[in-house]
Amino acid sequence: MYWAGAHVFAVYVMVFIVYFCYGAQAAVNPAAITDFWGARNAGANYGLLFTAWGAAGIVGPTIGGVLFDRYKNYEAAFYAASVLAAIAFACEIAARRPHHPGAVK
Repeated sequence: MYWAGAHVFAVYVMVFIVYFCYGAQAAVNPAAITDFWGARNAGANYGLLFTAWGAAGIVGPTIGGVLFDRYKNYEAAFYAASVLAAIAFACEIAARRPHHPGAVK
């Protein structure tokens, strides 16, 4: 997004891509939580997930603001967000379904 900032049409395309994918989490997260940890505690686990999401909504912009104050532009904030997204992607790739005794494989 930072590189596309000089071209308005490119920004619209990037925002469309992000928001097109964004809505999928509302359907995927409950199913993934239930698949990983079972239906018994799905509500509590889903609440924990959204608590973490809310905390990230506070911490992320705060980091961006601190980096903007230091460098007087958002380039460092975009790179920091890219690194954090790469770490999150690596965690997603590394995640394995927990073994539940007696569960169907």
